[in-house]
Amino acid sequence: MTARLEQGYVLDDRYRLDEPVGEQRCAALWRGMDTVLARTVSIMVMPSEAPETARILTAARRAARIRDSRIAQVYDTANFEDNTYVITEWVSGRSLRDLLAESGPLHPDRAGALVGEAAEALTEAHRMAVSHLRLTPDNLVWTSAGGVKLTGVGTDAALDGSVSDDPARTDAEGLGALLYAALTARWPFGETGNLAAAPLNGDGAPVSPRQVRAGVPLDLDATTDRAVSQHSRRGLAPLATPAAVAEALADFPDPTPLDLFGDTQPQPATNQAPATDRIPAVAGTPFTGQQAARAQRRRRGALFAIPAGIALVAVLAVGGLRFGLAGFTGGPSGEPSATSSAPSDSATPAGKRQIPVVSAEAFDPLGDGVEHNENVARMHDGTPRTVWYSDRYNSSAFGNLKPGVGVVFDLGSPKKVDSVLLRMPDAGAQLELRSSNSTGSSVDDFDVVAKGSADDERVELQPKKGDEKARYWLVWFTELPNTSEGYRAGIGEATFRPAP
Repeated sequence: MTARLEQGYVLDDRYRLDEPVGEQRCAALWRGMDTVLARTVSIMVMPSEAPETARILTAARRAARIRDSRIAQVYDTANFEDNTYVITEWVSGRSLRDLLAESGPLHPDRAGALVGEAAEALTEAHRMAVSHLRLTPDNLVWTSAGGVKLTGVGTDAALDGSVSDDPARTDAEGLGALLYAALTARWPFGETGNLAAAPLNGDGAPVSPRQVRAGVPLDLDATTDRAVSQHSRRGLAPLATPAAVAEALADFPDPTPLDLFGDTQPQPATNQAPATDRIPAVAGTPFTGQQAARAQRRRRGALFAIPAGIALVAVLAVGGLRFGLAGFTGGPSGEPSATSSAPSDSATPAGKRQIPVVSAEAFDPLGDGVEHNENVARMHDGTPRTVWYSDRYNSSAFGNLKPGVGVVFDLGSPKKVDSVLLRMPDAGAQLELRSSNSTGSSVDDFDVVAKGSADDERVELQPKKGDEKARYWLVWFTELPNTSEGYRAGIGEATFRPAP
C-alpha cells in the first residue's frame, strides 16, 4: 500500500481520506469526504496490481446498477496512480450486531420486519444478477434516519474471494442466519465476534430458535429453519431464494423506531443514532403473554396504517385494553364479527387459577400450514367473545383432505396442567388434547393425553394421570362442527388450569 495513503490525502482531487475504519484483505477502508458534493462517503483503496483488484472493480460496477434505497449505493470506481478505489455510500446507524450487544434478542415483529426488508432488497439485487454471499450481522444496519440498509452487496464476496454454485440459496441461508441471530442473539454457523454459536442438534445442525429462546412464534421458527438449514417445515418447502424469504416475511409491519411492542423506556444513545431511534428487545428472556399476543397481530398496516392509528393503538396498549375496535373484530376473509354465541362472562371463573399462555400458533402440518394465524391471539386474550376460526371445509372430515387441524399453545416451560377449558362458538367438534416438551412438525410428535366431544359450547379436557406436565399443548380437531358458516373449527378462549 502506498505510504501517501494517510489522513487528509485526497484521491483524484476529489475524495479526501478522513478516518481509517479497518482493513480487509488487500483493501484499506476509510471514512472520507466527497469534496465536490460535500458528502461523507466510504472509501475502499487497494493496490492496482493486487490480484483481487480486478475482481472487486467488476463486482462494484455491477452493484452500482442496483437502485434500491435499502442497499448501500456504489458511487464511483477508478484507478488513480498506483491505487484503485471504490466509493460507496457511508451508512450511519447501528448494525444488527450492535443492536444485539445493546439489548439482546429483538422482539419477533422487529426481527421479522428488519430481515424482511433485507430480503426484499436482496431480491432486487438478484434481479440485477448481483448477490452478497457473505451476509453477517455487520451487514444489516438500522440507520440513524430510521430505515434498513444492507452493506457489502457484491463487493464483500469479491474482496473475500467467496463464490457459490447457487448464489440465491447461499443468500437465502444468510438471510435465515440474520433472522436466527435477531431472534436469539446466537449465530447458527458458529461463533462470530460477540455472538456465541447456536447449539447444535444430533445431526450437527443448529437447533431451532424456539429451543434457544422461549416464545418465538412457530411461524418465525419454521421460516428461520427453512432458510438456515434448508429444511421443509410444517409441510412447506425450504426457502431457497431471497424472494422466497421475502415472501415468507411479507406480512410483518414496516420497521419503525416507534416502540409499541416492548419497554417504552428510551434506549441509550450511541455516537451514530439518536436516542429516539429505539429497537424494542427483550434481552433474551421469554416475553409476556401480552407481548406474545401482540406478536401474532402482525398483518401489514394493522398497527401502522396512519399516525393517528399509531397513537390510538399505543394508548390502548398502555391502558391494557383488548382489541375491540371496529375494523379489528371482523373475522377473516370478510367473515362477520368474531363475537361468539358463548356467554358473556369472563373465560375463567372467579377464584380459578390459570397458567398464562406465552404464545399460540395454528397447526396444519398436512395442509398449507396456514389456518388464519393472524387471529390466534384471540384464543388467549381473556375473553371468549373474540374467536379464532380455521378455514372452511366441505365436510366434518375436512373435505377428506386431511385428518385434522389444530392449535399449539406454548406455556413457556413445562407446566403441570390439571385441565384445559375450551370455550367455543359452536358445538359438535371432536377433539384430542396432545402434549410435548419440544416443538414438532407432525401431529405424531405430540402424545395424546385426552379426548373429548364438544357437546355444547364448552369442553374441559383433563390429561390422563402421569401426562399432566408439558410445555407445548396441541388442541387437535379430528371432526369439525357444522356451523352457519360451513364446517370449521373455532375457539374463543383456551384456559389452562394448573394441577394442585
